[in-house]
Amino acid sequence: MNPSLLLFLSLIGVTVSIIVSGGGGGRGSFDDDSRHYSGDSSDSSDYSHEHRPRPHRQRPHRPRPHKPHPPRELTKCPDNWILFKRPQGNWCVNVFTNAQTWQSADDMCKVYGGVLTGLQTNEERLKVAEKARLLTAPLTSSYSYTWLGAKRKPECPRLGVCPKPDTFYWTDGATTGTEGFGWIFTQPDGQVKGAYGVQACAAIVAFSSGYGTGGSNQNIHGQLDDTYCQEQPTPLLLLLSLILSTFSITFDRSSDSSESCEDTSEYHPHPHRPRPHRPRPPPHRPRPPPAELTKCPDTWMLFRRPQGNWCVTLFHKSQTWQGADNMCKTYGGRLTGLQTGQERMRLAEAARRIVQPLTPRNASVWIGARRKPECPRAGVCQDQNSFYWTDGHTTGSAGFQWAALQPDGQVIGNFGVQSCALMAVYSGGSAASPRHGAYDDYTCEYLPSRVTLVACGKKAKRY
Repeated sequence: MNPSLLLFLSLIGVTVSIIVSGGGGGRGSFDDDSRHYSGDSSDSSDYSHEHRPRPHRQRPHRPRPHKPHPPRELTKCPDNWILFKRPQGNWCVNVFTNAQTWQSADDMCKVYGGVLTGLQTNEERLKVAEKARLLTAPLTSSYSYTWLGAKRKPECPRLGVCPKPDTFYWTDGATTGTEGFGWIFTQPDGQVKGAYGVQACAAIVAFSSGYGTGGSNQNIHGQLDDTYCQEQPTPLLLLLSLILSTFSITFDRSSDSSESCEDTSEYHPHPHRPRPHRPRPPPHRPRPPPAELTKCPDTWMLFRRPQGNWCVTLFHKSQTWQGADNMCKTYGGRLTGLQTGQERMRLAEAARRIVQPLTPRNASVWIGARRKPECPRAGVCQDQNSFYWTDGHTTGSAGFQWAALQPDGQVIGNFGVQSCALMAVYSGGSAASPRHGAYDDYTCEYLPSRVTLVACGKKAKRY
């Protein structure tokens, strides 16, 4: 045989043997039965078609749209107050029995966090008139006045200058419009009287019968009348007060806090790097507020005041003002002042119960008030600013309620000007006299001839 042919056949045989035995250096195997090739794991990257996971990429933070909370209407009023729903914000109103001038009535309202109120609508006007009627029906068979937060416009100094609905304006800073001005047929007439000047304030007239006088006068229950701001109308005068919420409509504060926590930073495709752990400081725990001092001795009344609670009691003993103050000091107190009109009426009622068995008429109560040195006589200072409280605790002028034409600052011989204050108390209460609970200036060194009580006050204690 040709040697070249023999060499060629030998090479072909070796090549076929290498292919059948898995040549090429691979370590896989071919299964004739399953017709499936299985390779070694080391070569799976070259021959496997399985899914390989992609590297993680952080998605940018997309803040969720904020859903605003619906507005929440404020409808909470103190007990016994009337809620008036108004477009500009709900309003709380109450009526108090208290005979005083327009300004002192407004000052008393401020003690309760409000001012003399206006009337937004006729419906409000009639509701107030009915509440006033229910209060005064047991006290008078005729009618009563209720101060309102309304004053004459400066550009309307007298009758006929301005149209009737535009003669006055509301002073409370919240009431709007003129619908609430329901005047008596002939009012406001703008009468002028001596030093009082023109009738520049407004009151609502409430008839005990609930319907008015009728006839030619046409005085209808619940209508308005202009009157003198410095005068204390009779019969019994009511004052109208209100409390205005800070905002009529408010939003849930949680909506604001959620907005401030939104992440609005731009996305940066850098790998996440955990921040080192830093221990948080312990949460700040505010100290609890100091416990309210509410302990008074037996038979003493507790008066709650912003500057600290106050205890008050009455003693039956006729003596001079200084003797009365010295007596209070033996009990750890002083002759007391009166912070508000409500305190004044509570004290007057407590005194009435004491003097009722002692006298059928009136009595007096020494209180801790003296004439200011810069107001040596009547007319130098305004009535509300003529005296000051001497107990070192009472503040403001809301508690000063003088009787008509007082303090007059009379000069009594060697005693000099009347420089101390007495409260008048009537056995029959306000129904017997509008002076019940009102003050009169008196000579400090003089011993009152009628039944006299002493009003002492001191700070409340914890236990």
